[in-house]
Amino acid sequence: MEKDHKIHFIVPVILTELVGTCLFSMATNLSGPDMLTKPLAFFALIVCCFDVSGGHLNPAVSLGVFLVERNYKKHAVYLVFICGAQIAGALLALLLGYMLRVNVVIDGTDEQYLEPNVYPSTPPIVLTTDGMPSYG
Repeated sequence: MEKDHKIHFIVPVILTELVGTCLFSMATNLSGPDMLTKPLAFFALIVCCFDVSGGHLNPAVSLGVFLVERNYKKHAVYLVFICGAQIAGALLALLLGYMLRVNVVIDGTDEQYLEPNVYPSTPPIVLTTDGMPSYG
């Protein structure tokens, strides 16, 4: 399950998975309809995280590795911590994406919509939700 190191360390692995999943979720949510951004971001983050944690960045991948290794008793607690860190990273990315979105008003009408990457001023920290999707 974990990379083969001389010293068993779980905290750097959990932090790597949390930050990597957060960055990948941010790259996915804040990128536009460009088809090349998401795979390149995923590849770059896997390359960066591979030496520390194996670069799973997804609870489904972690579960698949856990099932393939068939050493359930040894890695069960480790799997729970890794998946928890990945879910926490995705939720952190959701929170950061929520703080970075901007409410845009169309001139001449009262229509409002949310759009990322349009900053008339500093990105707002607290916004009221009007029921629109987070990124458009």
